[in-house]
Amino acid sequence: MEIRCPHCGHAEPDAFELIEVNALHDDFVCAHCKQAFGACIRNCIRCDFEQALTWRVDSVPDRVAELPCGQCGHIESQPDALDNV
Repeated sequence: MEIRCPHCGHAEPDAFELIEVNALHDDFVCAHCKQAFGACIRNCIRCDFEQALTWRVDSVPDRVAELPCGQCGHIESQPDALDNV
């Protein structure tokens, strides 16, 4: 899994998978451009797709559950989140 800086596009691997899944983190700093950003590793409960999402610090979303899956579009915060899983 790679975490890509939303400012310059530089990618850093999370080779040891140390980043907590499905939690917002707003304390990343790019090793290349030195700018701060937020990130989240999402694991979809419907299709099991894992993705790394990043944002500039001033636009980090309030809730991870409201973000759609990058593969199937499922949104966990919807009332039918566990239907048809």
